[in-house]
Amino acid sequence: MRPRNQVRGWIVAIFIAISLAIAPAARAQSTPAAAPPTATGPYDMPIQSWQGLGCLYGSVTAATGVFYFQDMFAVALSGARNPLLMIPLMATGALAGCVFGYNSAPGLVWLYRLF
Repeated sequence: MRPRNQVRGWIVAIFIAISLAIAPAARAQSTPAAAPPTATGPYDMPIQSWQGLGCLYGSVTAATGVFYFQDMFAVALSGARNPLLMIPLMATGALAGCVFGYNSAPGLVWLYRLF
């Protein structure tokens, strides 16, 4: 056998020995703690789903409002009617509506539970 093959054989043997020595310790570890139960809102939907729904509803509502009042916003920003401002204005409105809807969803779920 050539020396190079002997070195490879020793490396493989050492690797297998270390793997077999570590394996019982890895199996002996305790199981991880159970995750806490997720908070649910109405209809047993998780709060995260309500926040996503609030984001969707808020962004659509705000973008529609910006589209309806785009002429006033464009005149306020540039001093003239500028149709090129419609896309950035609607995107900004959708982002603001999403943030508002996402952050207000847990509070609205809380109010729903009160009444």
